[in-house]
Amino acid sequence: MRIGEVIKDLRIERGLSQKKLANAIGVSQKAIDYWERGVNEPKASYIVLLADYFGVSCDFLLSHELQAYPKYACFILHVLILYLFFILARLFI
Repeated sequence: MRIGEVIKDLRIERGLSQKKLANAIGVSQKAIDYWERGVNEPKASYIVLLADYFGVSCDFLLSHELQAYPKYACFILHVLILYLFFILARLFI
């Protein structure tokens, strides 16, 4: 997955428009559009701003980790852990 696709996925997951994201990191809406369509890629300084804004690492934006893990894998894992915790808690109560 290209960095533009990662940016687009993160933006859509958070319900942001291209304009809102652009304003948040100090670029034009057209820059976001170009990044997402793969016309060009963000400079390193913008990758850092994007990572900070989305609360992810620069490595995450650059390493295509979105392909490796389903979007809700962490959520499902947390639910399973809680479920197991409650089962074990009932055994000892």
